[in-house]
Amino acid sequence: MSERELSREPFLSLVSNDAAAGADVPSAEVIVAARLRSQLRGYLARGKEVAAANGLTIERYDLLLCLLAAPDGTRTLSVSEIGRALHLQQTAVTELVNRAEAAGLVRRTRSKADGRVTLVVLEPDAAQQAFRVFESLRSERTSFLDVARDLERANPPKQ
Repeated sequence: MSERELSREPFLSLVSNDAAAGADVPSAEVIVAARLRSQLRGYLARGKEVAAANGLTIERYDLLLCLLAAPDGTRTLSVSEIGRALHLQQTAVTELVNRAEAAGLVRRTRSKADGRVTLVVLEPDAAQQAFRVFESLRSERTSFLDVARDLERANPPKQ
């Protein structure tokens, strides 16, 4: 049995048990949504393990990945942009950046366009750490995306 089939098994057995008990069988969309949440929890737990093995907390990895993904390719974002990307309040971003800066992962600089804006720049060695974590999570990311596509197929857009 493949890994993908194994990941479906607990949810499919729930459907079989419900059907046997005479209960309404959950829709394919509900089954896939449950699988998606399970995959997400697994992805996040594995991410935490891999980040730790590479000397990062998961929060710092999130910050580094966010900077790696800067739209302009500079690996630089403002504190506000980081907050929006990570769904964090500015005070939480400030603390996260303080800790990451103390660890030598990022540095702060002022925006040349607007001196009131603080920019956070990813340090080259930290980029390499983040890439190692990113690459180590490739199979988990692929599995998660497969389940997300299954959910999309189970819930096609309404015309």
